[in-house]
Amino acid sequence: MDNDNFLRMTASDLERRDVVQRLLRSQLTIATAALQLRLSARHLKRLKAKARKSGLSALLHGNRGKPSPNRLPDSERKRIIALVSEKYLDFSLTFATEKLSESHGITHDPKTIQSFLIKANVWTAQGLAGR
Repeated sequence: MDNDNFLRMTASDLERRDVVQRLLRSQLTIATAALQLRLSARHLKRLKAKARKSGLSALLHGNRGKPSPNRLPDSERKRIIALVSEKYLDFSLTFATEKLSESHGITHDPKTIQSFLIKANVWTAQGLAGR
């Protein structure tokens, strides 16, 4: 089976799905369902209509499972990781970021670069020692 078509549901998503399912089968009233989910009756009417039109999967947010539009391309991440690994590994994070900006035209926040490097096991997160 192809796992790309499946989205993970949280406990609250499952509860919402079950309540809307019971609402569609007329086992619950809108008022009772609204109390159970702590939503307004109006919003529950919207959810019911959405589920009736597009199915229960429509109750999940449309962007779930998609990458952020602000995400850097993998090629850019790999380039940053390679440059820091080769040339700037013994530099501090801020200084390495400055050098990337000056020498290579790569301008990103130091924390963004730090997160790339930590995930690639190139950098270790260091706490403040002795404080």
